[in-house]
Amino acid sequence: EGDDDGDAIKVLETFRIPEYALEDAGDETDSSKEEGAQCCVNAVGEWRANGAAESNAADIGLPGPEAWTQYPLLVTQSSQPRELGGADAKANGERLKIVRANEEPVRIDSDLFHGAVFMYVKDVQPAIELPQLSREIQKRKSSVVLKGSFKRRVRFSDLLIGHEFLDGVWEPPRWQRRLILGFMKRVFPHLQISFDVGASVLAPVILDCKMLSVAECCPTQATAEHEKFFVGENTKHLGGYFASKQRSASDRLRYFKSRANLESHYFEPGFEYTFEFYQHNLSFTDYTLHFGGFFSLNVGRILRGRPAQFLIKDAATQDYLCYFQFWSARAIQFWAQTKTDDISEDTEDSTAST
Repeated sequence: EGDDDGDAIKVLETFRIPEYALEDAGDETDSSKEEGAQCCVNAVGEWRANGAAESNAADIGLPGPEAWTQYPLLVTQSSQPRELGGADAKANGERLKIVRANEEPVRIDSDLFHGAVFMYVKDVQPAIELPQLSREIQKRKSSVVLKGSFKRRVRFSDLLIGHEFLDGVWEPPRWQRRLILGFMKRVFPHLQISFDVGASVLAPVILDCKMLSVAECCPTQATAEHEKFFVGENTKHLGGYFASKQRSASDRLRYFKSRANLESHYFEPGFEYTFEFYQHNLSFTDYTLHFGGFFSLNVGRILRGRPAQFLIKDAATQDYLCYFQFWSARAIQFWAQTKTDDISEDTEDSTAST
């Protein structure tokens, strides 16, 4: 990396997201309403004590604490990053929909895909009943199960999942930068990390998903119940190497580490795909990144209050399969910071803890 790694992260001018119409998630159960009401009480009290969070939420175009029924988390759904939609997105009818984690699957119907997604976030109400073998689930900070069918062919190498921060991130002290990038490259060696325009962390879906099941389907066939956890690996319908015998998720990962294999396979219409993704390190409620053991680092300031995402897109066409954002009321206090508030490498950073 040398002495030039300070120039690797480019911070663009602060981008103000245009205000969006907010669409509620729909019907709620009585228990959800009670939990939501308590969350609102917590939100109002905490936001009054943190004026930056409240003013920044208004500046961003997010609702006030009464809408944060899973406080300190707010999950929103849109068709694509709003930066790409530009200032005319509201006039063009783009809507930012508030959805809830840990409840029913959320419908997806894009130009690329039709289906639904179930999102689990740890330490967020409602607390859901975990299945047997829940010790593994309890380790997860978040997990997502995406299920549905493609509307057109997409090459495996083109379908990417990850995070995009189109107006850049903060450059942290060099020791933090090396720690974070080294950790990510070690734990997720297939990630494509870019700071060329803004910042992005992307990976092929076929390599990033922990479990994958592919089944034949037809237009008149009812979709089976949406799994929440523990998708069974079943990839025989990928053909070739996968049709000869039952293959494990590790077999799939090894096979598609080959660029030639990755570019010669396609997601096809006519099949139902179920993907399971999960991670154990980043808390979506306060943006603490856990490295294992007792060491952790809060990355809310580095991300400038921008939310992590669950996004999947076709890199060849820039069509988005889905786009969800996980806003944290405890991280958006950093939204209004500008690059004049430089983080000195020599300054003690209070966000690291052991």
